[in-house]
Amino acid sequence: MKEKLLSILKELFQRAKSPVVWGGMIAVVGLIGSTTGYTLEDITTWQGLGNVIVAIFASPKYLMLIFVALFGFLNNPTDKQNF
Repeated sequence: MKEKLLSILKELFQRAKSPVVWGGMIAVVGLIGSTTGYTLEDITTWQGLGNVIVAIFASPKYLMLIFVALFGFLNNPTDKQNF
C-alpha cells in the first residue's frame, strides 16, 4: 500500500512540472468559481478570499465538485497501475 501511494505521488509531482497541468488547474478553479457563484469582486481582499474558501469548504456539494473535477483532470486512464 505504501509503495502504491509513493508511486501515485511521484506521478503527480511529474505532472506538476507541465504547464498544461497548471492551465488545467486554472480551468478547474474557474469551474469551481463559476458554479459556486463567486466572482472576482468577492476575492478582492484577503478577508473576502477567506470567506469564499470557508464557504466552499463548509459545503459538501462544493467539496464533491472539487473532488470530481480534480479526479477527472488528474486521473490517467491509460495507466492501469498508477493514478
